[in-house]
Formats: sequence, C-alpha cells, structure tokens
Amino acid sequence: MLVRSLFLLVTAWQCSSFAAADTPLFQVSPIPLRTAAQKNASVAGGEGFQLVMAIAYAPSDSNIVYMGSDTSQVWKSKDGGQSWDIVNNGYLSLGSRSLFVHPGNPDLVFSAGTLGKAFKQGLSSSFYQGIYRSDDGGTHWEMVQRVPFFKQESRGNLFATDSRTLERTKFTIYTGTHDGDLLVSLDGGFNWRKTGFKTGPILEIIESSNAPGTILVASENGLFRYDGKDATQIGAGLPTWPRSIAVSTDKPGVVYAALGNQGVFKSTDDGRHFEQSLRGSKWNVINDVEVSPVDANVAVYTSSGKAQGPFYTHDGGKQWWPAETIKAKGLTRGGGFYFASPVAFHPTKAKYALTCSNGRARILSTKDGGQRWTYSGSGYLGARLRDVVSLSSQRMIFALTDHGAWRTDDGAKTFAQIEHPRIGGKSIGGGAMSGDTLILTIGSWKTKQLLVSQDGGRSWKDTGLRGLMRFVESHRDDSKVFYVGKYRSQDNGRTWMMLPQRIMAMDPTDNDRVYAMVGTGKMTQLLMSEDRGDHWRKLGSPLPVKHKSVKDLEIDPFSPSRHYLASGRGLFVFDEGKWTARDEQHGLLLDAFNSQYFEAIAAHPGRSGLLFAGKRSPAFGMANGLFYSDDHGERWKPMLTGVLSNTAIWSININPYNGIVFVGTSHGIYKIKVLE
Repeated sequence: MLVRSLFLLVTAWQCSSFAAADTPLFQVSPIPLRTAAQKNASVAGGEGFQLVMAIAYAPSDSNIVYMGSDTSQVWKSKDGGQSWDIVNNGYLSLGSRSLFVHPGNPDLVFSAGTLGKAFKQGLSSSFYQGIYRSDDGGTHWEMVQRVPFFKQESRGNLFATDSRTLERTKFTIYTGTHDGDLLVSLDGGFNWRKTGFKTGPILEIIESSNAPGTILVASENGLFRYDGKDATQIGAGLPTWPRSIAVSTDKPGVVYAALGNQGVFKSTDDGRHFEQSLRGSKWNVINDVEVSPVDANVAVYTSSGKAQGPFYTHDGGKQWWPAETIKAKGLTRGGGFYFASPVAFHPTKAKYALTCSNGRARILSTKDGGQRWTYSGSGYLGARLRDVVSLSSQRMIFALTDHGAWRTDDGAKTFAQIEHPRIGGKSIGGGAMSGDTLILTIGSWKTKQLLVSQDGGRSWKDTGLRGLMRFVESHRDDSKVFYVGKYRSQDNGRTWMMLPQRIMAMDPTDNDRVYAMVGTGKMTQLLMSEDRGDHWRKLGSPLPVKHKSVKDLEIDPFSPSRHYLASGRGLFVFDEGKWTARDEQHGLLLDAFNSQYFEAIAAHPGRSGLLFAGKRSPAFGMANGLFYSDDHGERWKPMLTGVLSNTAIWSININPYNGIVFVGTSHGIYKIKVLE
C-alpha cells in the first residue's frame, strides 16, 4: 500500500506543478549511457550500439569526419572524430552504407543510403535506398538516385572519383551497387547512369593509385579494372574474391586485399598479381583492410568471429600484430570486435586512424598506427530503449534491445550494466522490480525468456517460460504480484500461472484491472479483467484493425475508462465503448512514405490530457518521430525538436516520481522534461 500511496502523492504533486501552463513546453536532452568512469574522466559519453558501416575524413580539413550507421543515418564530427552530432535533415534511408567526401571541399558529401537489409526487397520498400548528396556539410541531404544498397560482406567504399576531373564543377564520380552495376555521374553527382560494366554484388571501388581515372572494383565475382570504357579481370593469386581493397598514394601500385578466412593479400603491381601477407582461419574472418594514404607500410585490418581486432602492420604486411590496448574509459569490458568494422586513416598523419568496435559500436582512435586505441565516441548514441523500470526519481533500470539492462542511481547521469544471462540474445522486452525481486524478459527480438532475480540482480533463475513478453509490470498495491505477458506470479516470481489472455496494459489506478487485445479476423476486440487476469469480458465494439497491427495500449491515468492505442494503422482512442481514429485531420502528419505506423503511446501521469506517441516506418526508411497531444488525444502536434522529428520511436516511458519522459529512438535515448 505504501508504493501506491507514494505514486498517488507524486501524481498529485505533478498536477499542481504543471497546472499553470495551458500549453506544455518541453526541454529535450540526449541520454548517453555514460559510465561513472567516463564521468570522472570528463568524457561526455555516447554508447553507439549500432553497426558503423563507414567512416570518412574530409581530406581537405581533417577536423571534419563523417560516420555512417546501419540504422541511424549519418553523423558528423568537427573535432577530428572525438565527438559526434547527427546530421540527417532530408535523409530518409535508415542507414549509410558508404561515405565519400570531396577531396577539396569538406562540405560536399555523398552517402549510400540503405535500409539495412541483407536481401533484395520490392520496389516500393527500396525507394529510399539510394545516393544522397549534401553540399552543406550534411545539414541538408537530397537523394539524387535510387540505387539498391544493402549490407554487403564488407564495409568498403562504394564511391570513387576520376581525380583528373576534381577541379571541375562537373567532376566524374562512380558508385558500385549490390546489383553489380557500376554507375557513373559526369556532372558532380546530380545525374547518374549505368556504365555498362556489371559484375556480382560490388563490395568496394577505389581509384588506382598509379593510373588516375582507372577504377578498381572488388566484387563477389573477383577483382576488376575499369578504365572508363572497358573492364578487365585482374587479381592473379587470389584464392577467393576480395571483401575489401585498399591503396595508398605513398606507393602507387600497392594494393591490399582482405579475403575473409583466406587472410590478407598484397599486390605491388596495381592488383594484377597478389601474394599472401597474412594467413586467415575460420576464427579470423578478415573483411575490412585499410592503409594510410601517406605511408603504405601502415595498415589495419578488422575481422569478425572469435579473433578480437583490430590488427596492424608497420612494415607493409610482413608482420601483423593485435592491438595492445583498447581503452574505452569503462564503458564495457573487452574489445567488442564481433563484426568487421571500417577503418579511416587520417589524410596527413600516417599513424592516426579511427575505427569502431562493431558489436559494441564504440568509436575508437589511434595515434600510433593501431598499436593502442582509445574511446573517441562522445555524442554518438544508438541504444534502443524498450522499457524503464522506475524505482525512484533517481534510481532506474533501462532495458535495451540487443544490449541488456543498465542501471542508474543518479537520474540517468551515469549507468552500469546489470550482469544477467544471455539466453538466445541480449534483447530485453521489459522489466519490473519490487523489493529485491527483479524480473526481466530476455532473448531474441521476438521470443523472450523470463528471468527472475531474488537478490536485486546478483543471481538469476531461468523460469523456463518463453514467448512474447513485452508487457512486464509489478502490482503497486501487492508487492508480491508480477504480470509478464500471459503469466502472473503472486509469490515474488517464484511460481507462475498461465492466464487465459496475454496482458497488454494495466490500470494505473487499480492494478487488479488489466487489459488484453484479441484478434477476430480483420477485427480486434478489447478485453478487460478485474481480478488480475483470471476472468475476462469484452469492452465495447471491435476495432477494425488486424491484431498483428496492434503495438501499444495505454490507460488514461485520470480517466481509466478512456484508452489509447498505437498500431501499424494509426492511433485510436477508446471512449464510451467505441473506438475513433486519429489521423492527419487531427494533426498526425503522414511521413515521407504516407504511413501512420505508430509503435508506442504513453499518457503522462502528472498532467491530465498530455499524451506522447511515436512512429516507425518498418522496411521503408526513417519515420517522422514523436507527436504529442495536450487534450486527451483530440489534436496532435509534431515534436519539432532536433532528432525527434526525424527518427524511429521504439518506446515511450515516463518516470512517475518526477514526470520525466524517456523516449527510445533509433538515434539513442532522449529525455523530455515538461516545463511550466
């Protein structure tokens, strides 16, 4: 009873605090998963946690660096890669597969926009895969050509220029596609056409270091030279196709090639013949190699599998060595190189480079040619938040997709990862805590397994229960009761009972009252139970939406007979026994794909009528983010605040102790403070 009394007291305080404002004002701030060690070292922090596909210095201004993620578009650094900001205005693809910065203009940038899928999709869903061009340093982007870019084997460059034309406004630039077409633009990247040369999926293209205008093309069918008219296959001595290639202007003719589990090979005659530089193995799958543009003896490769990278050479590939140290200022333990990662060398300093520990997605920098690496990723966010367990205004547990559970005891200023088993993955569906009992659902993106800790997270028991377990809540009046999807425990998680329906929502004013949605053909019926899920009855008329479209259900904390639903077909309000839709006429702007796909909705517990709803556009591109209503969902407005207006929303959670709204996006976690 104490917990419920506290909740009502907090709610009453919030009502009086917010009552003065007729229209809410918001303060939006990013929440990096910074550790205490990072704070003590005065590091701003930024966890990344998405695959980095590309890193590119601006050759004419090495303070400018661009970085592309598979699911969070393009980021920019103005301090040589130490800190990062998102630059995505007009960029509608989910990610960036490759980046190219004009050698003489740091503001002219090209990006290979991708949906992040490893397979071909239909024409409509691939519409926002293509070549993006920005001439103002990434502030604005325009897609100039639809092109099928997907996650290929390597993270290699997919753009190359004819350097003889770079001083012209209408310079020549090439791009390689997943379909195998080599495309060319003769007017500086505005208009594109096929060259007529086509091979298997192209993994990397690069201009020859000793034959200006000649393009080396690495594809799944081998290595080729293209001179602007004809293509010739080269690469004698290569036992398989190159995943990545690298050249250096320091020694024209030197070419490095990464060949997966066959190792690294090197050519001194511009790729015509190769010899092995490093033997590979099934434990060391080498997919990315890069060489310093000013010292061909300095190179770095990264690998996937059990061999933790990166590895470096300072003698032209005669010997390769693993990195001696990787210091991430306490963000995570170990190197974290579970996937191949791009490497970008500084344009003038031979031993300066950037990479990313894909798997943990921390940006790292080196000043000694790969011998030692240190954290260099402040501002790069990417954690996908699914749930927040609020224990007080300061103590919370953040549940993430792919990266487990993290705890904060200081109001989200610093975090520490909770150690728990990895069972089928580390994606958390939801969590709840009462006393020392902590409940988490963990597993793959879809199927979760129910874990229980009776000692606050120090030790865990797998209950053996599996399924769709996104809804996880503790009963605020009875500390022994937990709801997890289709299951309920009344003894602190020691035993569990299967319920007739899968719970989707709980009444915040009466935790015995829970709700479910069940499908009946093209309709979905709302159900309510007033005895903790034992018995159910229908509420109102069915909703004309398929059950699989239903994403989130919220009960109004001030008027529990009023409900809000987020679905792949839009927002709906349930009142007086019937459902009504909310759409463009109510202020919910369509995204670029004419979609009203809503993933999450939440009602503020401290201000009557204040709602937040977030959109996604699965398989199409980036959605138009977060919306809010201050009149119980009658009228809606877009949250036109930075990244929240051009991102995918995964979750919305509100701390009942202080009213802080935590929004999980494809660009990391953001908090919203409602101001008077």
